[in-house]
Amino acid sequence: MNAERATLHGEDAGREHATPGLPTRLLSLGALLTVAGGLGWLVLSVIGLFTDSWIAPANLSPDNDAVVQLHVQITRHVAEVERAEAERVRIDHQIAAIDASLARLAELGENTRDMFLWGADRERVSAAAIERSVANLRRQQRMLVGLRDRQRERTERTRRQLAEGIVGRRELDTAEQALDQIELQVTNNLRAINEAELELEEARLTSSTLERSAQGRPAEAGVLRGRMPEVVSRQESTMRIELEVIQLQAERRGLVAMRDMAERNLVRMREALEQVQARPLYRATQRSLDVAFVPYEQLDGVRPGDDVVQCTWGIFACHHVGTVREVIPGEVVTPDPWGELARGQFVVLHLTDHEAVRERILRVSQG
Repeated sequence: MNAERATLHGEDAGREHATPGLPTRLLSLGALLTVAGGLGWLVLSVIGLFTDSWIAPANLSPDNDAVVQLHVQITRHVAEVERAEAERVRIDHQIAAIDASLARLAELGENTRDMFLWGADRERVSAAAIERSVANLRRQQRMLVGLRDRQRERTERTRRQLAEGIVGRRELDTAEQALDQIELQVTNNLRAINEAELELEEARLTSSTLERSAQGRPAEAGVLRGRMPEVVSRQESTMRIELEVIQLQAERRGLVAMRDMAERNLVRMREALEQVQARPLYRATQRSLDVAFVPYEQLDGVRPGDDVVQCTWGIFACHHVGTVREVIPGEVVTPDPWGELARGQFVVLHLTDHEAVRERILRVSQG
């Protein structure tokens, strides 16, 4: 009996020892939750490791070799732009000078035309005056011829009277002398008529030639070239003006073509300068700049305002170090964080922890 009691007491004692107490159960539950939390954190870290974008940070400063070289290149480019602009201004001044010369030559040509017209009017008036003189001389000639005829009859009558003894020799000599004087006057008047008619013809030809010259037509068969050297001189002056105008117009067309080409070159040079000025390297010539290279395969996950995170070994001790400020357009070909040549774009960073720029890679997490 005592043996059975001892056996039952031993079984109860073992049963009490096998059932854990409440503290043990709480400790086990805490350990389980810790392991589950750790597994959850690990899962989230691994997911973030594959979903976040990776960027390669860098700091650009005015002392950087690449920045200094770019600054030198930009200085040369700006000098070329200024030279191109100065060349365009010079061409514009030359075109303006040619336009002024053409205007002066046109005015001179118009003055020459007015001189020809004025000369033609003057010769026309002179011809009209000479024509009136010729008419007067012809009337005078008719009177002298009539007077000569009457004096001839009188002289013949005196000669017959001398033969009849009615008058003396003296009366006949007087009549013959009067007849000779009238004959001389007729001859002189006829010569004056011929000279006046010649002057009238020259005045008419001169007026016609000057009118043709004013209209830009050549003189008629060179009739007055030997007699009117001033007409020839004016025509030569007109020809020189026309040749000068043609030469200036050709030079102006060439300058306009050069100006258009210079303008197109200036547009291309300014566009290239604007593209360069949009790059981080140019901004770094003015001040220090934190940037990062983003390969194309990582670019879809990078937007302005996204958080920049620094982690140890990619998943441990992750903390916020800044944000993405700007995505710079334009392709860049440079080694990626693993040393392989890659294509992508630069982004500008706003780092609250500037020491993060020394890291090989940073993570970009979209908020």
